[in-house]
Amino acid sequence: WGVPTPKEFPLPAVFVGVDVFHAPRKFDPKEGKRKAGKESIAAIIVQILRSHNPAENSLVEIYCETESRAAGKEMELGPAMNRAVSNALKAFKVAPSSCYIWRDGVGDNSIEQVSQQEIPAVRQALSNPGQVVGAKTKAADVPLSYI
Repeated sequence: WGVPTPKEFPLPAVFVGVDVFHAPRKFDPKEGKRKAGKESIAAIIVQILRSHNPAENSLVEIYCETESRAAGKEMELGPAMNRAVSNALKAFKVAPSSCYIWRDGVGDNSIEQVSQQEIPAVRQALSNPGQVVGAKTKAADVPLSYI
């Protein structure tokens, strides 16, 4: 299933979804408090959309990378996001015309700090999409939304 993509979206578009799973905290009877569980796992999903016509997008292009993290660690995903987006662009041989990032798990008081690290990392990946014919050479040329 799918929904129509607005014609205003420059295509091909790269959609990036980011979230971190945190294992539940467990009560430690020796210390009398809850402690962080096992490691956290970050997942970065990249999907490519090449056409506004749903019939022309029958091939779903999704790339995913995961990364183990210290228990409870939500921040500092810039290098992992750079790597995942770079690898997806090379794998799908695409030079995007726009990029949309959905970042979950960041509280209001941390959004600015996280975006200041992650947006430049993704822009760097967008500026070097590999050996793709017609690739833009500057990251600033690719519109990016960070949600």
